[in-house]
Amino acid sequence: MSKQLLGSYFHQDFLDEFGSEQAAFSAIRDHECVSLPIVTEELKGLLESRIDEQQLGELLFSQIGVYFDPASRGCTSRQWIEHAIAELNRSE
Repeated sequence: MSKQLLGSYFHQDFLDEFGSEQAAFSAIRDHECVSLPIVTEELKGLLESRIDEQQLGELLFSQIGVYFDPASRGCTSRQWIEHAIAELNRSE
């Protein structure tokens, strides 16, 4: 699944590698531009599904492999996915 691209950047040591959430998104945009439309569409599909917040959080962690805790930035998993979509679509 292309969404797992997020897990390859937001792995358990992503802060050591990138220093910040913003830097990880920047690296994705820099190195994965071909995959971005597919990833964002899949993430939009998650948001449109009937998955509740708890299931969405578990999905982010266990299936996608995201080790970033959305609560650390004061948001829900759903809000973080919306943020991720916006970041992935951002042009610099």
